[in-house]
Amino acid sequence: MVQFFSQGGELPFDLAGDVVTEDLDSMLASVSCGDDSLIKSLIENAQANEYVRGAALRALVALVVGGKLTRDSVIDYFTSLFREKLPRQPAHVWDCLVSCTMDLYPEELYEDIVKSFQEGLVDTFFVSPKTRPCGPGSGQGEGIGSIERISLLSVGGRHCQNDGRMGLLQI
Repeated sequence: MVQFFSQGGELPFDLAGDVVTEDLDSMLASVSCGDDSLIKSLIENAQANEYVRGAALRALVALVVGGKLTRDSVIDYFTSLFREKLPRQPAHVWDCLVSCTMDLYPEELYEDIVKSFQEGLVDTFFVSPKTRPCGPGSGQGEGIGSIERISLLSVGGRHCQNDGRMGLLQI
């Protein structure tokens, strides 16, 4: 699955349609079995479609919500994206990074978020600094419990399991 969505351009949309923007985050989270390495490779792949990269960021938040990853491990990874792994040029991946970071109520990344707005990296039409509280005193516990849209997929009442290759489901 990751190999397919790693392709650049519009091919993922041409073949998968709205799945990219509507369901890919849950799909990636569901087949990862808590192994976020392939999801991270999508995020860091500058050749991948910008909306695929955004879905991969949302998948990490879904894994936190689902209890498969710790908030701290994802915040640590987001810190590396803010500070070193992403080129400091405006792109949709920055919009999604800020939005996903704000979902986790990241007091520790408040200055990085502010700096990304100040540098014009974030499209304020997509996410506004006034959208959600994320600064000191905002309360990280409030954020995770209030995320309703993100969920791990289940099939027929059974959770999907991965065969270790992230993409083939065993039900």
